[in-house]
Amino acid sequence: MNITFISKGQLKLNRLIKYWDSLRSVNSEYISKNELYKAQIKYLEDFNRRCSIDILDNKELDNAMDFMKFHMLQSTTQDIYGNIAAKGLTGEGYEGHYFWDTEIFLFPLWLYWDEERAKNLLLYRYNQLDAARSRALEMGHGKGACFPWRTISGIESSGFFPAGSAQYHINFDIAYTFIQWWLVNKDINFLAEYTMELLLETARTALEIGSFQNDGFHIHCVTGPDEYTAIVSDNYYTNKMAQYNLRWTVSLWKVLKAERPDSWAKLKKALNIDDYEIDNMEKAADEMFFIYDEKKGIIAQDSTFLTKAAWPEENNLRPLLLHYHPLTIYRYQILKQADTALALYLLSDEDEEVMKRTFYYYENINSHDSSLSPCICILMACRFKDGGLAYKYFMDSVYMDLKDLNHNTSDGLHMANMGGTLISVLSGFGGVRIKEDGLHIAPYVPKQFGRIRFKFTWRKTVLEILIDGEEVDIKKVSGPAAEVILKGKRMTVGQKAVLFDLDGVLTGTSDNHFYGWKRMCADIGLNLPEEFRDKVRGISRIDALNMILKHFDLNYSDEEKLLLMDKKNNYYKESIAAFTKDNIYPGVIELLEGIKKLGGKIGLVSVSKNAPQLLRSMDIEKYFDAIVAPSMLSRGKPYPDPFLAAAKMLSVEPSDCLGIEDAKAGIESIKRAGMKSVGIGNDDLREADAVFNTIQDASEYILKWLEGLKWQESI
Repeated sequence: MNITFISKGQLKLNRLIKYWDSLRSVNSEYISKNELYKAQIKYLEDFNRRCSIDILDNKELDNAMDFMKFHMLQSTTQDIYGNIAAKGLTGEGYEGHYFWDTEIFLFPLWLYWDEERAKNLLLYRYNQLDAARSRALEMGHGKGACFPWRTISGIESSGFFPAGSAQYHINFDIAYTFIQWWLVNKDINFLAEYTMELLLETARTALEIGSFQNDGFHIHCVTGPDEYTAIVSDNYYTNKMAQYNLRWTVSLWKVLKAERPDSWAKLKKALNIDDYEIDNMEKAADEMFFIYDEKKGIIAQDSTFLTKAAWPEENNLRPLLLHYHPLTIYRYQILKQADTALALYLLSDEDEEVMKRTFYYYENINSHDSSLSPCICILMACRFKDGGLAYKYFMDSVYMDLKDLNHNTSDGLHMANMGGTLISVLSGFGGVRIKEDGLHIAPYVPKQFGRIRFKFTWRKTVLEILIDGEEVDIKKVSGPAAEVILKGKRMTVGQKAVLFDLDGVLTGTSDNHFYGWKRMCADIGLNLPEEFRDKVRGISRIDALNMILKHFDLNYSDEEKLLLMDKKNNYYKESIAAFTKDNIYPGVIELLEGIKKLGGKIGLVSVSKNAPQLLRSMDIEKYFDAIVAPSMLSRGKPYPDPFLAAAKMLSVEPSDCLGIEDAKAGIESIKRAGMKSVGIGNDDLREADAVFNTIQDASEYILKWLEGLKWQESI
């Protein structure tokens, strides 16, 4: 048998050639370097429009953010077959392998920056689930999945099991990212096809490595993130992440059963899941064992950590692992990196004072020999508003590679530190956190940094946040309105509203109004001229009647006028009684649904008292969030009152409203209200911001305005 070995470099080259050939075949002609250059510029411009971190008052730090962002971008795979190497594309350190670094320090950025790349990272892990199942069997487990600590293809490549295979938390770290994806997207399809299966298998692993005892569920013989403390029982981080995995597995199993019973039944059969196993998962989560040290008032990192002696002060060589035997290190209270503190950041459900005492206790004995450690301390320091500590560790993390602080940058850049540094801006200084009830924003920026601005995507909306001291300005860059929780208060960012006139915009009733007036005039012996067909359009009933009476030089009392208006209105109602969906102008339904899909609010601003009846007759009342009734107003169009009333009813600023009218008086009303305006029809509507022949023609403009995108008329 002849076996040909292909190097990683050759494999990348082969992929590049294949990609180049695919480009040529698609375009059926050679793509010039200039065309590729232009495409790259466009790609980066789009990326920067959605993803940016600007430290506005410190150019050097601002440049450092761009440096890190670039390496994040170039080091992250664009397909489901790769991950993010510990050294990115910059060095041979760790031989291109992937670790838990991706899930905890790098994936969160892509969840905020690029949904597609985040999904690819999830699918990379899902595609290795079968290999993880096989590895679980190799490690003596009856079921479940054990993801490799260090890998490329799914095979465990770590040679030192106390700091490799024993770090079972990687299973729960991976599960954590799938749960975060659910919290952001609530994607039932992804849950049914990928998430549920992976969560079940990792939850099974939690049951395999633990046991029920009289005082709770214990997990034994594992190593937490702190690699200077190995093979322990009840490591807080591992237990906490396993508990989270178990709880969400049970919760989402119920969601899947309710929402997709067929998928639930299929997965139940394929994995041989029974109710007893799900019950055990719930029980293990409820009874998960954690240790609280009453004397110190802190959470114990594991069952024996606080019983160990303090690290000897004379042993001051760093990093420890290069100067002292692992067994020596394991016997002391000394950390390589944040362990319990990381759990407190990811799952902050402990008492605030307990968390604070716990964080500072472990911070005092943390060597920070791991490049993964400083960024976690930044995040926790921001939580406790410790500006000095946050500033210290931020500067360490920013310059770790730029100034080669650890004297090992020659092996490659520390990608997890870079990801953690960028996250420390978004989630530390910016206070951006994904929780079950939505997106929380609680900024804290140490005064040394001045103003900070950043952009990210929440669901389908690109948000920009500017923090200047205690002032926080949040605005929507593009996409639908977004609901966020700022400093504990729920608010909607970028809420916009489209305010429609009825007649001549959504449906045609102007002729019905004209014939109603004409019949009323005939009843009193008058012949209403054709010129009034347009004159009475878009104005109130009393204004129209006064205009008609003035034309005929007639005077009537207020009581007589009321009788005439009622007569006209009865004729009008008689004529519109048979209105149905067929009377709606083409494109209206599609436009209303498009606005709703983008999160916009919809209001009706009509002078007609019969507008609600018309909406019901045409079956479009359900789309409208507010209807301005003429009785609410002392002044109608062309005064701004009708449109301002609609904005107030919808709790939307006038500047975030777009009014749609077919009459000059209506456009004037919109403009005087301080709103954008769209004119529909062939009348003199030159004062409008945009004019279209029909509402269908205007639909693209309206939807792009809602998204915050520039509209360009096609030629």
